[in-house]
Amino acid sequence: MTVFIGAWWSAYLKSEHYQRYFVGTIGWLKAHGHTVIVMEDVPELPSSSYAECLLKNMDDCSISAEDVKKSLANFYRFKQNAQQRYPDVQWINPRKVLCDATRCQTVLNGIPLYRDESHLNNVGGIEIGQEYLKRFGNPLTSSEK
Repeated sequence: MTVFIGAWWSAYLKSEHYQRYFVGTIGWLKAHGHTVIVMEDVPELPSSSYAECLLKNMDDCSISAEDVKKSLANFYRFKQNAQQRYPDVQWINPRKVLCDATRCQTVLNGIPLYRDESHLNNVGGIEIGQEYLKRFGNPLTSSEK
């Protein structure tokens, strides 16, 4: 069975205990024969006004990629630890669709993506998924073989 693990990583992984629990969960799943896929997080917005930027006629609906990277420091430690212990776990990173080297978008193809500062809206989630498939292909095809 394929098991997807996703979370609001920047909130949960502030604690070293949670990091150990998540890595332990991956180990337990692997020991029981499961394929594990970890869904990485989308950027967290500095405020909910970015989720409404098209309605508010803001000039720039993007946020700093450097700030996003800093906010994910705990996640990157967790990911590195998990990858060292379980290199066959697959990671799906939606930020590859939203971010370049300097900016992360809150609007994609004219569609607002966020409901508030930390949640995607339904249409935004679908748009990110479709764009991911278009750019990178289906990440499940290799794990389903």
